[in-house]
Amino acid sequence: MNYLIDTHCILWCISDPEKLSKNVLKIIENSSNRIIVSSISLWEIALKIRLKKLEISGFKEENIPELLTKMNIEIMDFSGDEAILFSKFELLDHKDPFDLFLIYLSIKRNYTLISRDSVISKMKLKGFKTIW
Repeated sequence: MNYLIDTHCILWCISDPEKLSKNVLKIIENSSNRIIVSSISLWEIALKIRLKKLEISGFKEENIPELLTKMNIEIMDFSGDEAILFSKFELLDHKDPFDLFLIYLSIKRNYTLISRDSVISKMKLKGFKTIW
C-alpha cells in the first residue's frame, strides 16, 4: 500500500519515533508498504526553520533526505500539472496550504495520508483516506 507522511511525522520518524502511534510504526516497518514524503513537506520544514518557527536538534536539516532514504522512505516530487491543478481543488475550511496540498496529493495519487492532525482526520472528502 502507498502511504504519504504528513510533515510532523517526518520529523518524528527521524528524531522522536515514540511519538508515532503503534499502528503507524507497523505501517512504516512493513517492507511491503511504500512510504512516501512529498518534497512540499521538505520545503515546509525548510521554510519554518528559516522563519524561526521550527527548531530541530540531534541532526542537521540538510541531512533529512539522506536520513529518510536510509529508513526506506521515498521522497516524491510533484508535477507542474499537479501544482497548477491544485487551484481547482475543493477549498476546505482549513487554512494551512501545506496540509491542503498533501490532502490533494493523497486523493490524486490514491495514497493514504499518515497524520496525527485531528483537523485533517475529520475531513470527509471523496477518495481521501487518513490513518493514525
